[in-house]
Amino acid sequence: MFASVIGNGNVHPSVYNNNMSKSLRVAPLLLAAILVCVIGVVEIRHRVIFGHFTPLTLHADVSVANGDIGIPGITKLYDAHITNFGIFPRRIERCEFLTDAFAPGVSIGYRLQQLDIASRRWQTVMDATSEYCRPYPLGIVRARLTSKLLWPGQTLSTGEEATGARGNLKGQTMRFAVVANDREFPTSSFVIDEQIEGSNVNYRVRH
Repeated sequence: MFASVIGNGNVHPSVYNNNMSKSLRVAPLLLAAILVCVIGVVEIRHRVIFGHFTPLTLHADVSVANGDIGIPGITKLYDAHITNFGIFPRRIERCEFLTDAFAPGVSIGYRLQQLDIASRRWQTVMDATSEYCRPYPLGIVRARLTSKLLWPGQTLSTGEEATGARGNLKGQTMRFAVVANDREFPTSSFVIDEQIEGSNVNYRVRH
């Protein structure tokens, strides 16, 4: 009886090879199906949050949140950010800094652009690409430019700012252009719907 059990447990080499061959053929299909599902979930989530689908590469978006940084009439903070939606890492230049509260942070350069109605072209009204990675009083005590890999799914932010406090922009159509490796990645457009109340004081729009 023991011999018969052992005999039944023997597997012919050809059967084993066939099973291995089927597994090797199925594995890539399974991985492809998983990748498609993951991409689908990411695209749907991005569409729900930002109102559009994203290309499978570096892509910039802008987020708006309620916030108070002590500027009368200003209640919204804008944050532009770039995300690697590709399947390979990308080396991106960024600024690594230490705040005056000794908290580490990372940011990336950007430009603020305004839509010119007459020409239907975007005009840069503020360029934060050349001097954004420098210490300043009551803000950053140490900063340095570096280049590191941005892995799939990772995001780099420009940092929040009170864009509505940058001059007379109420009613204007704006966008950010995140700058990565000397290339612009524009966000979707948005309209400024608030302005500074009272005298035009030179407030600091980033903290």
